Amino acid sequence: MIARIYNKARSELQKIRQATSISRAIYQDYKKFKKLGITPDRSVFAMRQLFVLTNSRSNEIFSRLVRKPQYQHKSYPGVFQDLSKEGIADFLKAMHSKGFYIFKQTLSDQFVEDMVRFASTTPARVLEQRDDGEIVYSKEKKIIDFQNPVSPRYQFENDDILSSPEVQALIFDESILNLSQLYLNTAPYFDVLAMWWSLPFGGVGKSEAAQMYHFDLDKMKFIKFFFYLSDVDSQSGPHCYVTHTHHGVPADICKDGRQEDEEIERAVGKERMVEICGKKGTIIAVDTRGLHKGKELTKGYRLLFQTMFSDSLFGANYPDFDLQKIAQPGREVISKYPEAFKKFKIKRPD
Repeated sequence: MIARIYNKARSELQKIRQATSISRAIYQDYKKFKKLGITPDRSVFAMRQLFVLTNSRSNEIFSRLVRKPQYQHKSYPGVFQDLSKEGIADFLKAMHSKGFYIFKQTLSDQFVEDMVRFASTTPARVLEQRDDGEIVYSKEKKIIDFQNPVSPRYQFENDDILSSPEVQALIFDESILNLSQLYLNTAPYFDVLAMWWSLPFGGVGKSEAAQMYHFDLDKMKFIKFFFYLSDVDSQSGPHCYVTHTHHGVPADICKDGRQEDEEIERAVGKERMVEICGKKGTIIAVDTRGLHKGKELTKGYRLLFQTMFSDSLFGANYPDFDLQKIAQPGREVISKYPEAFKKFKIKRPD
């Protein structure tokens, strides 16, 4: 009994020492980031290490250190401009407790139809299996063929996505920015956008297509908005989320990498593993530091668009966005929130 207590205490002390050492290294890299605007790759890895070592607590601590005053405008036009104080309170309560929120507001049928038309005629990179068995994204772009799909995932590139007026409308939606700052408790940064088709493919590329449970750690703290652009039921790839795991997980699943459903169910129980189904136009907000996945499809298809706001740009180094592709309405929003949209820059020729 005494030996077991001693070994446990010794293990905890080792964790504290390791966490302290990693935290110091991250802080030194953060100071360099403030000068150069680039996060060293070692620090991105260290952030993941520390996240697991502290069972997510490190993120909340670092997040408090980077907070800035929030924007204080009288109104924030956009999809959620009519969201009441009670609605905002419900959103924040759900995000802080469960880790996700399904909005009552939806995208209009015409808006969705225009985005689907764009995605159906725009080439995308596809996951493909090489001769050595490794699954990677193709160099060649392909337009989706629903009758003869060649991949479980068709991923659009940022430069292509930005040519869509509907995509720009969602990127520069001020009501989404406002909800982001309320959840993050700081003036946020627009950081990531993505759009992709998912299709049934017999289990090929499950890990690469993010169809196994995992956590994201793009930045210290962030919020993602997912827009369903097709009807999503249990068989056509719903977003799956394990409630409360953005605040920590049981020790046996507190690890980096992909995990099987059975591992998660044994640790937390099936009742906490939620499938988020919805009609086309459905909008959900998610803290993907919690365990989540896109469920493998067994029929149909799924088209999803995603945006993300972060509390800081310290973290994974994602490419800047091409300002020259942005139409006047978006440029006006950028001028109103230059710091939030600082990743939109005029790209120099290679």
